[in-house]
Amino acid sequence: MVGTIANSKFSLKYTCALLNSKLFTFYAIEKEILRKGKKATPHVGVKGLDSIPVHLCNKVIEKEIVSLVDKIILNKNNQQVTDSLVKQIDEMVYK
Repeated sequence: MVGTIANSKFSLKYTCALLNSKLFTFYAIEKEILRKGKKATPHVGVKGLDSIPVHLCNKVIEKEIVSLVDKIILNKNNQQVTDSLVKQIDEMVYK
């Protein structure tokens, strides 16, 4: 899936972090925005994404999340480090 950002006020890395968080995944499954058939690749449509309620954070929090995403990218071959960073993002999204 290819994603672009319609609102330049927020970075694509920030948006990807939100979309990959456990909270957003749970919401998307519960509201059937994210659909998966037997052995099929999960599918989400643009209309589904538009319906997700998002509380937009301030720039300080956004920069912290983007910094964690950058660290994930740098440590992509170290599962233990990336798991820890993903957990930090999940906790920030919950807040």
